[in-house]
Formats: sequence, C-alpha cells, structure tokens
Amino acid sequence: MNAATPTTDPNLLGASAAPLVIRSEGSSAVVKLLAGGQRRLTALLAAGQKPGDRVYLVLEHIRGRHDAAVLNVYLGSSAASAQLLAGSRALFGLRMASLSPGQDEKQGAGLNVSIDVTQVLFDVLGTAPLGAEISVSIVPSRPLPEAASLVVERISLHYMKAD
Repeated sequence: MNAATPTTDPNLLGASAAPLVIRSEGSSAVVKLLAGGQRRLTALLAAGQKPGDRVYLVLEHIRGRHDAAVLNVYLGSSAASAQLLAGSRALFGLRMASLSPGQDEKQGAGLNVSIDVTQVLFDVLGTAPLGAEISVSIVPSRPLPEAASLVVERISLHYMKAD
C-alpha cells in the first residue's frame, strides 16, 4: 500500500510512495500527505499542542538480514532548512521477522516500528506553512554490512486524538 492507495484508516495522514532501501550513508524518502491529512496536521499545528494528541511516524515491514542495526530517523519539510532527530530504533529480531518458512528471506512480514514525532513536527514546522510533504531521512548509527539488505516497505504518518 502506498500514499496513492485508498485507505480506510481515518488516522492516516500520509505515506511514502515506494519502498526505501537503507544504505550505510543513509537514505531519504518523502511522506506525501493526503488532502485530509494535510488539513488535520495544519489544524493541529495551528491549535498548538494538546495533551494526548499525538502524531506517529511508522516504519512498516522493515526487512533485512542484519539484526544489530540501529536506525536514526530525522524529519524535515520543504519549509524548514534543517532536519531534526525524531528518534532511534534498534532492529533486534529483524532477520527472523524477515523469514517465512520455506520461502525467500524477503517474504516475511518484517518489523514495524513507530516513533512519536509530535514534538519534532512542532519544532521542525513551527509557524512555517505546511506543504504537502514531510521529508524523512533514515541513517544507520554505524555502517551496515554489504549483505544487510535493509528495506522499509512504507513510511506512514498517523494521528491519534486524545480521548
């Protein structure tokens, strides 16, 4: 599923359009905001941060052959000149999550990782006008072995409203 695919998830703000191969020097992707997602995010930023309202970046179906990788995830926008660290995640268990019994290693479901990016979005975007895209950079904390073959199937942005 990519950003152009219709979804029934009312909390989805946007998603990347293609899988992202993670390289040792880092890799970048763009999360294209859905029209409704852009409106919701604009309203959230305009209203200011409310306790309990959260925005999560989800790295979906990460597959690969290197369990020891730690990924640093950065967010930015076309209106912001810099990217800020949103969080770091270790990929323990990645190799086993990527396996499917009797099939090629890349057939397993992989790992899903979520990062609360609420504060980072406020810091990155501030009062700048929100565009239709959020840039995401993923940089391994250490160089990856050539055989690591890390791929993030989709990067998505989700909104969770406080109850």
